[in-house]
Amino acid sequence: MSGDNHSKAKANLENAIQAKIDHIELNYLRKLMGKMYTCSANCCEQKSSIDQVNLCLEKCAAPWKLAQQFVAKELNNYQERLSRCVSVCNDKAQDELGGRPTDAQVEKASAAFEACADNCIRSHIDLLPGFSRKMEDYLADLLKTSH
Repeated sequence: MSGDNHSKAKANLENAIQAKIDHIELNYLRKLMGKMYTCSANCCEQKSSIDQVNLCLEKCAAPWKLAQQFVAKELNNYQERLSRCVSVCNDKAQDELGGRPTDAQVEKASAAFEACADNCIRSHIDLLPGFSRKMEDYLADLLKTSH
């Protein structure tokens, strides 16, 4: 596979990930944020002690914080899986080379790496629907149970 095709595959993956993130942000995270601010405003209307108001504010922010942590963890896990796949490709390419590789061996190993990395990218694009569904299910539950 040529470097140009590899760049296109990488751009396709990045675009697909960004589209999923945008969808989750718009349909779940913003709604959780709105609920947090509405709840927080209600806390500030109470004629309670500042300690009680602060406790109320913390309670309002909890679902939003959980959502942020969960999404960050899932994105990190996804990126780590992709990195591990590409690292395996790199290891295989390195294993193909001897101590003093010829130009032809380097070119062959490089082409093998590119093909392998492209397979990683394609397989991770295929993982996106399940990855997205897992986040959406979690966030939908948070929306239902938040104030």
